[in-house]
Amino acid sequence: MALYREHFGVLVLTYMIALIPAHLFVRPFVSGITGMTGYFVLILLTGFIAYAALAVAVSDICIGNKPSVVRCYKYVFTKNVFRLFLTILLTMLVLLSGYILLIIPGIVFSAWYMFSAVVVVLEKVGPSAAMKRSRFLGRGFYARNYCLFALTSFVLGVIAFLVGLTSGTAIIVLKLRNAEGLILGVTTLLASVVLNPYVYVLLILMYYDLRARREGYDSTALTEDLQR
Repeated sequence: MALYREHFGVLVLTYMIALIPAHLFVRPFVSGITGMTGYFVLILLTGFIAYAALAVAVSDICIGNKPSVVRCYKYVFTKNVFRLFLTILLTMLVLLSGYILLIIPGIVFSAWYMFSAVVVVLEKVGPSAAMKRSRFLGRGFYARNYCLFALTSFVLGVIAFLVGLTSGTAIIVLKLRNAEGLILGVTTLLASVVLNPYVYVLLILMYYDLRARREGYDSTALTEDLQR
């Protein structure tokens, strides 16, 4: 993806800002099922925040503006931040419930609500409206959207697993058990900041594609959304 390659630095940094606290200041002290569950939920939450910030960065790139990490987070946290957090929490609850109860509902909910955070940021609507809007935009393309998302996530997940396996092996071979949490936190952060933004950028571009198909969405409309 040319956009990701050409703006790699700012996109990775935008993503990394949200994830650093969890990876470096929480992961080293996490252990046990309860701790790892809380860590997973925190990663999911901060991932959604990074997703919202990346939506601003990608939007600026698409209309010819120079993307800025400061502008991305300033925009996210000054434009309907309360609505954004409510949407993130509601989406997380629905997705986790779907995957915990049965795998199929989790997949369906993921296909329905994968654009909720972007909708809140760019269209300035509340949680319920954002989730309904996400479902509407994806209608007729649910299978395509989810398969693209799942396939990309799987490939990048395999790469991240290999990175983790390598770091885990190094810890054992070099007898670095005392620093295991920190090492895993750093390597996980490095792997995630390089790989995960690609998935989010893909989702954001899919959102633009769906709006263009349904509503003739273009750079002029996108500029107007960002100025609201």
